[in-house]
Amino acid sequence: MSLQIVFSDNTRPSSKEFTILRELRGRATLSREPFPRSSLVDDDAALSTEEEEAFLDGQDIGISVSNEGGVDFGIVGRNSQNGPFDTSLSSVTISHMKGFPAVTFVEGRIRSGDGSGSSFRATFMGRSRTIRPGTTSAVQIEFIPEFEGQFEATIQLIFSQSQQLGHFAVSRRLRAIAGSIDDHVRLESFNQEGHIPRSGSGQQIPPEKVIHLPGTARSSRNIQYKLPPLVQKAVDDATFKHPFNKQAPDLIAALKPTELTTYTYAKYFTALLNVEEGHQQRDILDLRPLKVEVRERRSRYFVEFKNSDEDLLPEVIKGDSLWLEDRQEDVYYDTRVTNAHVFMRGSLAVLKISFQVPKSFNLYRGAQFLLRFRLNRVTLCRQYQALTSSLAHLRRFLFPSASDIKPIRRLSKAEIDGLPLVNKKIRGDEQQLQTVVSILQQPKGTVPFIIFGPPGTGKTSTVVESIMQLVHRDASFKILVCTPSNAAADVLVERLAAAGLTVDQLLRLKPSSCDMRKIPEDVRPFYASLKSAKRAYRVVLSTCSSAALLKTEIPAGYFSHIVIDEAAQAEEPLALIPIAAFSNKDTNVILAGDPHQLGPVIMSGPASGAGLGTSYLERLMLISEIYGLDSQAGKTIVCLQRNRRSHGTIIAWPNRYLYEDSMQAHASSDVSHILLHSGVLPKKGFPVVFHSIKGRELRTRQSPSYLNVLEASLVRDYCQKLTKDHECKISAGDIGVVTPYKAQVRAIRELLRPIGLREIAVNSVEKFQGQERKVIIFSTTRSNSEVEKRKAMGFLQNRQRMNVAITRAQALLIVVGDPEVLGKDELWRTFLNYACLSKGWAGKALSWKPEEHIDVPGYKVIQRPGGIVKGESYIDGKSEKIYRFFSRSEETGEDGTT
Repeated sequence: MSLQIVFSDNTRPSSKEFTILRELRGRATLSREPFPRSSLVDDDAALSTEEEEAFLDGQDIGISVSNEGGVDFGIVGRNSQNGPFDTSLSSVTISHMKGFPAVTFVEGRIRSGDGSGSSFRATFMGRSRTIRPGTTSAVQIEFIPEFEGQFEATIQLIFSQSQQLGHFAVSRRLRAIAGSIDDHVRLESFNQEGHIPRSGSGQQIPPEKVIHLPGTARSSRNIQYKLPPLVQKAVDDATFKHPFNKQAPDLIAALKPTELTTYTYAKYFTALLNVEEGHQQRDILDLRPLKVEVRERRSRYFVEFKNSDEDLLPEVIKGDSLWLEDRQEDVYYDTRVTNAHVFMRGSLAVLKISFQVPKSFNLYRGAQFLLRFRLNRVTLCRQYQALTSSLAHLRRFLFPSASDIKPIRRLSKAEIDGLPLVNKKIRGDEQQLQTVVSILQQPKGTVPFIIFGPPGTGKTSTVVESIMQLVHRDASFKILVCTPSNAAADVLVERLAAAGLTVDQLLRLKPSSCDMRKIPEDVRPFYASLKSAKRAYRVVLSTCSSAALLKTEIPAGYFSHIVIDEAAQAEEPLALIPIAAFSNKDTNVILAGDPHQLGPVIMSGPASGAGLGTSYLERLMLISEIYGLDSQAGKTIVCLQRNRRSHGTIIAWPNRYLYEDSMQAHASSDVSHILLHSGVLPKKGFPVVFHSIKGRELRTRQSPSYLNVLEASLVRDYCQKLTKDHECKISAGDIGVVTPYKAQVRAIRELLRPIGLREIAVNSVEKFQGQERKVIIFSTTRSNSEVEKRKAMGFLQNRQRMNVAITRAQALLIVVGDPEVLGKDELWRTFLNYACLSKGWAGKALSWKPEEHIDVPGYKVIQRPGGIVKGESYIDGKSEKIYRFFSRSEETGEDGTT
């Protein structure tokens, strides 16, 4: 055993003393693990490098100390629900060998770098501190936590033996967890059922072993828009040690033009889509096949998956293709999902997948099947198709210039005052009214108009009102409304129906995967199939992808306006689908969204950083001469400003760092002020809480998702306190819990279920986009003290997710997290400082001065260094705009669906 020699402050080692040390040991040795230095004010002064580096073997001076692996107190709980924590005791034994001089125990010095040391206390047990040869003594260590968390420190047992040797110390690590023992038992044994593990060695299906469905062997979906050989080879050759994503940058460099122009546009985005598809294909191949029992009822074949959590069931929709591998016959059956729905069977959620099989499929006795997932290429192929369209007439949409802005005919004050507004509140909002008026004033064939809608400013209400006014304005106007997702389209159809559109005016193109049983009865009549699109509807609503289906029924130019809501969530080729299919020289395009909220979901980090992760809306907003928020306000763009959702202190931080103080707090005090005196607030009147806790993140080999038991317990405790607060009581349905990781979502639900709080919505950030709750609790989950770099934060450093999570709250925002991890990111650090300086801090103290100045580069509205640089180029004698994408240094982390 080795002992580190530490000389006391008043006994500095001389050259003679170091000579004695060398003689005792026979050589001088440097410690590879010097004593940890502390940055805490209340710790003893740090030791010099020389003092830390000298050490001897313990047997050379006759001392041995137990617990070489450290002292672990395990989990210590509270003695009652809200009472203090129990005191936990442990000890280390000091043995002194015979034949050596007596030593004196000087003190037990506890050190830590994060304040954990204050929760431990050491006491020497015995009347005399002199430890004689052949005897043992003990040092008792108490763990007395004040709050939940994981605690780590080092105890230095300091001894003196002789005047020549001075002082020396033995170090032992101290570890403890303060929290709920029951929660740890419940959640740490929590398996990852439902997660489909990756094998890392997936191979392509041998074509000669495939039995196809009739007519699918050479379907257009299989043969059109094949991946370039270079990308396909990278997919096939990828291994666990050499994944596809590592090859992606080289593929992008080989396939993508350096510059984005009207001439290179199609090739540019096709290359990025190729790499994204390659990544998705490889991900599917690497999923381990699932053993299934195929059943047959009335000549229909199906399989079932069961789980206590619906979110952990496989994601399969009608129209997907799957492989059924018959292991005994060594063949693969091509199948197509004809129905997929979830229902409850007792306490279990059951996913029943019915599918069409080839005629030769047979359920003979003892047959064993493996279910393999396949990439659904439908939306990808539609994006490729849009990129191969003639783009000549799209220049004013893709690369607008000042000459494309056509003169407007301004509405008179009388005309504006006479507008038959459906939503009367819009008249009292200057920016919302300006948006509606600007859209009505647009001449035919001008540049796209942008509605920039920060959180809670009424973007959807403005979009709905604009559509309604276009319908009332001119009987010839026909409007195609598209969204990136079915969920967003479903919201719009409800809002448009409530605004007064009839079933003869509004068509919601029914998705093939739609389960009409889940559609509210009052809007079901608006859902219709493609054949119904031939009728003269004023407004047709679909997803961007499904809009491609309308081409068979509706010609280009039929729609006077194309509106894309939540446009910031759509990658550019996806937004291009309806524009390429239905625009002509007279068509007007309206884009609504917020680039500071959730963007496109791109699986390939390199493809995202090279431009695919930048939405069409965001790229246009970077053209300052066309979409300058000051110079072009009301002409080509309007920024909505009045936040009617949140208390002013909740939006103060995002307003300053993301929106240049453009938002104004206009929320009704009947909602935003109801929790100003809540018992959970560290400071009454300030409804923002950051609860600092050093947790312990868990991650199994089977799942890429993270779980933090201490944070889950703390979230549950907050939910209980809020729903039991008699002065400021709110219902479970008023609370939303947001976390980036599926495992943490499931853990929190598991803790809320037994206490009757099932109604609390617990979900990922993506599921909360567009929603609001009186209370939002954000569990950040990550807590890894071993990693020093920002990339350890995973997608917590994604500012869009952070912004969405924070801005869902109306009356109270509670963020739970580890400041030592979050503080590695400059933007997060500003939020922590904001909470601390405003007295909204709870839990473990901040380890830096919150008054510090922090430079947060690149966070002015829609300006990103290294993002997109505008320039001029002369091609074929014509001057045109060029946009060059540079790889961003964003950490891709794990996808929000994990």
